[in-house]
Amino acid sequence: MKTLISSRRASVCALATVLAALALQSTALAGTHSGKREGTKTIQTQRTATGYERHTTWAGQNGKTATRDAVVTRDREAGTRTRDITSTGPNGKTRTVNDVTTRTETGYNRETLVTNPNGSTLARDVTSSYDPATQTRTKEVTVDRTPPPAE
Repeated sequence: MKTLISSRRASVCALATVLAALALQSTALAGTHSGKREGTKTIQTQRTATGYERHTTWAGQNGKTATRDAVVTRDREAGTRTRDITSTGPNGKTRTVNDVTTRTETGYNRETLVTNPNGSTLARDVTSSYDPATQTRTKEVTVDRTPPPAE
């Protein structure tokens, strides 16, 4: 019986040692990061007749700000949803996203165009369909980057 208790104590001590080591390691790793991101995030959302508009502002402790403006519209009759997003970073550079999703009889099609601050673009097309007879969802994704990524 004494051996069993000693084994349990040894296991508990070993577990405590491992947990303490992990805690110290995570503290050490946290110190290697550039620091905690602190600041203020403000979100203003306005409902519209066909969707909504959202303006988000991040203000950092360093006085720099970043913004994101999104306009989402829905056309229920046409079965479409459009998202237009403009993001401006603290360096003043802008990125835009245009995303149009259209319902189909068996799923949806989504066309996305992203324009980055350096002028590069990404076009992504998704076709998704569902076959209830076989309970199978099929999704085809095509991505085109201009300029293409380096190999």
